[in-house]
Amino acid sequence: MTSTLNPLRRLSPVSRQRFTLIAIALVFVAPMAIAWLLLARPDWRPAYTVNHGTLVQPPRPLAGLGLHGVDGSSLGPHYLQGKWTLVYVGHGRCEKICQRQLYNTRQVRLAQGKNIGRVQRLMILTDAGGTAALRSIRAQHPDLTIAAPVAADRAAVLNRFAIDGAGDPGTAGRVYVVDPLGNLMMTYGANADPSGMLKDLERLLKVSYVG
Repeated sequence: MTSTLNPLRRLSPVSRQRFTLIAIALVFVAPMAIAWLLLARPDWRPAYTVNHGTLVQPPRPLAGLGLHGVDGSSLGPHYLQGKWTLVYVGHGRCEKICQRQLYNTRQVRLAQGKNIGRVQRLMILTDAGGTAALRSIRAQHPDLTIAAPVAADRAAVLNRFAIDGAGDPGTAGRVYVVDPLGNLMMTYGANADPSGMLKDLERLLKVSYVG
């Protein structure tokens, strides 16, 4: 009777262990896959829930970017894992578009309420920038991580953020969304409505148990 009620008892110890590992993996991976599916297939959902950002298909792994803080310290290989990351790529002088997008990502993150700890913000500099400009950015955005690729890797790093063969991503004014597995999966243009970014992120946080 016991073996009938619990089929796992019929499996060998090795098979039960494999089954357990697969089940654990599904708990973490399935919600992320569902999130991508809901965003990528709007025909499966009512029209009013269509995503506002542009999906990066397939999602683009960003492992091994080799980012460093402006003080030269490494952010580490796992910085882009474990949280949803809003990324802005731009010049250090941070002119009008940059200032607007950093403001937008700050407000979107603050609006997450109890989920604010699941979201982080990153600015990747395409140049050294000015000391005064960086000081101003830090003062206005204390939660923002400011990073830069080492000179030898700069072109390769920026190429990872190039969308549709566009030129220098540092002049595009885009905001990028990186999932907790370290994949670039969505982007917003310079003139995108931040309310759409907010709605998309809220939906991703709701359906994902990762990050």
